[in-house]
Amino acid sequence: MFKNVKISTKLMGISIASVLGLVMLSATGIKGSLTGIEALETIYEKNVIPENEVKEAKEKFDTILDDLIYVTSEFLPTGQARERVYTLRKEVDSFFEEASNDEFYNDPYLKKNLNEAYDRYKKI
Repeated sequence: MFKNVKISTKLMGISIASVLGLVMLSATGIKGSLTGIEALETIYEKNVIPENEVKEAKEKFDTILDDLIYVTSEFLPTGQARERVYTLRKEVDSFFEEASNDEFYNDPYLKKNLNEAYDRYKKI
């Protein structure tokens, strides 16, 4: 069957088949890259961003706790503690207000813990 076909036609057929193979291989590689990008974005959004927000919340609480310890140890004997505690209460209220509007705390488990912490705070 291929004995009567010119050599140039055979070479053209081989070239076209090679190009089609390379196109298919490239398409597979691009699809794999896009899947990898989507997976990386998912990991970033579900792990890294919340981790940063947890660190930020922890740092705020640590700062508030440090300030509270400082107030009770330094200002309680001098009578200035009431003024400092008022400032600390404003900071804590500000944190809970920001947290209640933050998307991060929309998760039911985090929302429950945040509300529980806020309820305990209000009792003080």
